[in-house]
Amino acid sequence: SLSFAPSSAEIFPDHRTLAIVFSASAGHVKFFSPSLDLPALHSTCSFGIFARTSVPRGIVATMKSAGGSTVSSAGHSGSGAWEFVGASGPFQAKEDGGPRPIFYVYGDVEISAPFFSFGSVPPAPGFEPLSSTGGIMTGTLTMGMTTVSPPEGPGWFWELPHEGNLFEMGPLDGTSVTVARINGNSGSRKFPNGTVITILLPEVGVTFREGGYLLLKGNADFRPTLPHSSITLVNVGSASGYGASWKEVSRND
Repeated sequence: SLSFAPSSAEIFPDHRTLAIVFSASAGHVKFFSPSLDLPALHSTCSFGIFARTSVPRGIVATMKSAGGSTVSSAGHSGSGAWEFVGASGPFQAKEDGGPRPIFYVYGDVEISAPFFSFGSVPPAPGFEPLSSTGGIMTGTLTMGMTTVSPPEGPGWFWELPHEGNLFEMGPLDGTSVTVARINGNSGSRKFPNGTVITILLPEVGVTFREGGYLLLKGNADFRPTLPHSSITLVNVGSASGYGASWKEVSRND
């Protein structure tokens, strides 16, 4: 049986939950979205649900990985307390069906509304998208952050995933690297005009090459000499709305 439970401030103010009670002969209940709009820009997602149950693995989350196999979460521990049950990671291609997030319920459980977001930042109760006409924020703005391996020569084209706005360059292993283009190779997934990114540089040894794809301060290369420097860039794109050209906004070196 299904019934709405009173609002529970333990999860989020005024957030009502759904109580699922099984009969003796019941098997399991499956919750999923029959259709999910998948933007071509994303390849990673995070989703989950707050649940309370005394049944170990009374609720489990599954999704399709990038390789097409089904991956499963650890499930609820059965502690009788509210726990977040979900999964996160790269998902299979859109043409193959995408992530297919599913919750399997095997015992009496209380659940919140499910949450889903693209990228690696876990969703949370109360999160809502900002409309294209703008929005008002009264809480914390959390941006996706990921570590990306340095580019390789001879082209020095650096490919960043569309999973956030903060990118930390991975270990240099004692070498020096150059960034000549960001998502500017043939077949790269371009960022939309106006996208602002910040690149964090834990180590010294990185040169950003000034040119038509990187419009830098003073029309000169950026070669920080101190560890934990950073540079913020905005995509100036092209008339099509997407492009490989970036203009410097600020730097910290």
